[in-house]
Amino acid sequence: MKNIFYVFFFIGAILCSQEQEEANKLKNPGSKEEEIEYRTPRAGRQLDTTFLGIRIYIPARERDKTTAISAGTDMYLPKLGDDLFVPYAAFYYSDTWQEKKRRLRLVAAGVVNSIYFYDSAWNDLGIEFAGTWDNYTLPFHSELKIEDTSLEDSEIYWGYIRPGLGLGWRMPIPPHEIDSFFSIYLYYEPGFLYFAKTDNTGSNYILPPETYEDRIHLKIRLDAMERNIMELRHVGWASGVDFIRGHRYRWRDHDYSGSFKEKDTETYHLFTGYITWAGGPSWLSERHRFILSLYGGFAPRKELDR
Repeated sequence: MKNIFYVFFFIGAILCSQEQEEANKLKNPGSKEEEIEYRTPRAGRQLDTTFLGIRIYIPARERDKTTAISAGTDMYLPKLGDDLFVPYAAFYYSDTWQEKKRRLRLVAAGVVNSIYFYDSAWNDLGIEFAGTWDNYTLPFHSELKIEDTSLEDSEIYWGYIRPGLGLGWRMPIPPHEIDSFFSIYLYYEPGFLYFAKTDNTGSNYILPPETYEDRIHLKIRLDAMERNIMELRHVGWASGVDFIRGHRYRWRDHDYSGSFKEKDTETYHLFTGYITWAGGPSWLSERHRFILSLYGGFAPRKELDR
């Protein structure tokens, strides 16, 4: 398996160099100059170009076998509570076996991890068994934030550990890349929620109890997107919806003076969805892309507390 690590600003410079080179090519020497139609290099395809006179060659690769590391920071303007910068880093790994009928996808940061495993090797209908793992176990406290103010007396430690088992169906669709598919899955997700006070937690702030939670999760995805060599969206569209029904056991009133009531938050329902499109009109060069994304969600009033 090949391990691919992209340095984005370097690849970006290569692409700019290639664009200029392609734009300067002539159909026939001495004839009227005519720009050859430019095509952006696609993810997984071979790239052979020059940068500052140096030949750059990136071989074709199987996109279902990838290892990568990403790191960066989010910046909030204006500040979100006391936070201006929030750094992040993660390890990404994906692989397939059994003629791509067994798939593994992992995004790991140590204290926050997501693992997905799918197996359809036992049939030819696209029906898959699915196993998942999610944990959010940050060793840092969190607090309520109102505009640029953090409410210190709401500080708590909290997190969850949540495995899952499911059954689904996955169908390849154009443009027939490794991530081009329509899928629908139904998961059962048991989990453990934990909460703890800090030295700043207010006396009138009531903690939720540590408890068991179970969830039914319906997940639908459609991806018909082509991506460029940096794995960024280039042309096509993708969408998804999630519906979750959760129930917490041994629950109670919590938050400031118990403002979140047990009867309202013990069982909750959550609907979220997104749609994204990338492309451009036929008269516009592939050097330029429009990307539109819409995200949204809904939950009945009073049911969600975090």
